Amino acid sequence: MSGRQAMAEIDRGLDTLRKEEERLTKELTAVTNRLAKARSDETGALADLARFKLTDETNDIGDRLDQASRNAATLMDEREQALAELERNREAKAAEIAKHQANLDQLRADLDEVEDRIEALSEEVEAQLQADAAHQELVAAAETAARTAENAAEKAEQAEADRDEKIEAYKDDQLFMYLWQRGFGTPQYSHSGLTRTLDRWVSNLIGFLEARPSYVLLNEIPDRLRAHAERVAQTANETARAVVESGNAKLAEIAGEDLAGRANALAEGIATQEEALAPLEEEMAALDARAANFAAGEDEKFRGAIDALSRSIASDDIRALREEAERTPSPEDERYVERLVRARREASDIEPDVERLRSEVAAVSKRREDLLHIARDFRRRGWEHRGHTFDFSDMMTGFMLGHVTRGMFWGGIANSHRGIAMGRGGFGSFGGGFGGGFGGGGFSGGGGFGGGGFSTGGGF
Repeated sequence: MSGRQAMAEIDRGLDTLRKEEERLTKELTAVTNRLAKARSDETGALADLARFKLTDETNDIGDRLDQASRNAATLMDEREQALAELERNREAKAAEIAKHQANLDQLRADLDEVEDRIEALSEEVEAQLQADAAHQELVAAAETAARTAENAAEKAEQAEADRDEKIEAYKDDQLFMYLWQRGFGTPQYSHSGLTRTLDRWVSNLIGFLEARPSYVLLNEIPDRLRAHAERVAQTANETARAVVESGNAKLAEIAGEDLAGRANALAEGIATQEEALAPLEEEMAALDARAANFAAGEDEKFRGAIDALSRSIASDDIRALREEAERTPSPEDERYVERLVRARREASDIEPDVERLRSEVAAVSKRREDLLHIARDFRRRGWEHRGHTFDFSDMMTGFMLGHVTRGMFWGGIANSHRGIAMGRGGFGSFGGGFGGGFGGGGFSGGGGFGGGGFSTGGGF
């Protein structure tokens, strides 16, 4: 599959994992709510039993249980409101992501179509450029500028390396640096009298005035060479750009429209959509994490409600009441004991489901986070662009099922990768293959079609 198809496959995987996480989260939320209800029912049954069994003087047990149930119910109501607000935010964010993703898919499809047209015309364009004397002059000028830029960059780097190596001897000489910092031997030196006399004596002692010009040149020459390298790099970029523009103009002449311009505009649109998606994905991940926290019953209000109910039925007097009623149920209190047993059994039956769903939500959430990191690394390397192919379908299936780890999946992607590293810098690099850029002490080529840098004979 092409790089863009691979990126689309990863995006579809992210969407699938997000929907699965949402499904499991909703299921877990329902189960944890059932667990809270079962605990509340147990507390209610105990309160009714206490009121039936105990005298008025000791009926404060029932009141305590009723108060615990009311407190828990209040917390659960507040929790439901917070959860509803969270779900509204998630739905709005998901809709925003879906909109950008739809735009991104359309831009990718449009760019594939334009690139296919460019590729179909490449041989005709190249043949005409080979016969175009003006274009070949541009190619020759660009080649010369490229060599000049490379040589200038090498000289600047060598001068900087020499400076870094030799300047330490000067810096280690405290007397030399003392006079240098005072500006001795320059119009900036302002001392007089005894100080000037002593400084002159130190200068004669270490040969400062003889060594100073060498130190100045040691500092200045690398800066001059670097400035020169930057100037010729700019010239090299301009001549390379002229080659690209000449090739693009020929392509537009043959195609009847500016295909290279369209391709660049679509590539910029893709980059814009991806940049817009990145923070939305982060925000959605945070909302998903909160939803998973709610679903697992790990939010503050749910824990508070469960803790209130658990504490209310854990005291010694209530435990004794429960045990006595279960040991000797009478016809009068039998219905209360049955309610109590039923509520406790339901809670016991639900707890394994809660733990299972918690584990499943955590696993899917982890896979989604891992795939999101993989998507970012994939885009950062520029692998979604033309010229890259992959074959990782089996690894993708294994990853989605949880049988393949993030490291294994990324290794499968990298191992199946075929292609060259190309940036977004220019389409239609005919008759020279320029499209990278010179600068910063060096140069790089291959930013557009044609890939691996400058070549005099050209080639799409």
